[in-house]
Amino acid sequence: MLAGLPLYRWTVVTSASEKIMRSRLAAARIVVPSPVVSGDMVAQGKPDPECYRKGAALLSCRTEECLVLEDAPAGIRAAIAAECKVLAVATSHPVEELQQTDWIVARLDEIVVRFDETATLQISFPSLIRGSDSPA
Repeated sequence: MLAGLPLYRWTVVTSASEKIMRSRLAAARIVVPSPVVSGDMVAQGKPDPECYRKGAALLSCRTEECLVLEDAPAGIRAAIAAECKVLAVATSHPVEELQQTDWIVARLDEIVVRFDETATLQISFPSLIRGSDSPA
């Protein structure tokens, strides 16, 4: 999924320290965009929205224009408080704990990223559940 995205179109927002985050992503062979937002770069951790606001600023966009991929309830609350759209991945928590999101998928490999002829980012996925508060 990430291989289809230019590094300037996404960032990492994590509660982990930058050192731990870079180590874990390197172990998974994921090229990390720069800059990132790590837990040691914010005054308040998740569920405070500060981290996602900083992430949006790094991408030079409004939080409402961001899609956050999250797997944890505290991160979901932070993204919602920042007014981001949220796609939950049901890999570390039961679906029942992820209900407040816009969408839920079972696994990251179900998400397909591509660009259309106008260079507009297109994301598709088979949603397990669409959040009850999301527009149809």
